[in-house]
Amino acid sequence: MAGNNSIKQYFRWLPAHLGLFNKGAFLHQIDNILNDDIFLVSFPKSGNTWLRFIIANLISDEEISFENIDQYVPDLYISHKIVNSKKERRILKSHNTYFRYYPKTIYIYRDYRDVLVSYYLYQSALNKFKGTIQEFITSDALNKPFKSWKNHITSALNYQKTCPENILLISYEELSLNPEKIVNKLINFCEIKPINTVNEALLKSDFDYLKTIENKKQGNFKKLTGNSFFREGKVGNWQKHLSDSDIDFLKKDIELVNLMQQLGYSFS
Repeated sequence: MAGNNSIKQYFRWLPAHLGLFNKGAFLHQIDNILNDDIFLVSFPKSGNTWLRFIIANLISDEEISFENIDQYVPDLYISHKIVNSKKERRILKSHNTYFRYYPKTIYIYRDYRDVLVSYYLYQSALNKFKGTIQEFITSDALNKPFKSWKNHITSALNYQKTCPENILLISYEELSLNPEKIVNKLINFCEIKPINTVNEALLKSDFDYLKTIENKKQGNFKKLTGNSFFREGKVGNWQKHLSDSDIDFLKKDIELVNLMQQLGYSFS
């Protein structure tokens, strides 16, 4: 299947660069982007997967797990066949900031310090990073392959200034603290017709519940690492993992500090 997709990409290249084929579809290696598609975008480890489960639990009576989540909110990096098979409006997971190619975008962001910790633990569990969290923070591991957290979020904020009607920005923290309010905003933005109540969807998307399902269904991450993909999901968990010297290192990046303060994250 990967070979077939590579062949498709080969023949799409010239039409995409000539403007005869949707470049956003080309970049994501899918057949097309539908006019009513919605892209669920985030920097890695910022709540994208959690939001996928919430959406799936709004629109399905099935028990949602890593076995079937792509049937409802496909991951554009692993589910090309599922994406291409759907002919009606789709909600698609991406980490790429190709906003101008997306008809509509839900963008979820999270405190950089919590992103750092979550991404470190994720990469360590997969043995993709072997070192301390202090070494991870000072490395460029977080800048690949989606550039830096700063660039990612700045792209979203800049796009919001030019096309505010096409993007819904959601903070992980607000989703955690006021889930019903945020999910109702999401329903209105996406024009979803839920078959479950918001409360039901949130109960089925609670981290403890998701860990129970993951333990039962054994998703790929669980099989590879023995750990749950869903850890704690708590706001401010970075305080248990980052030292004062780690925070001092982050503070040296004035652009980062200013952006975090703009988003409401305090270093004081």
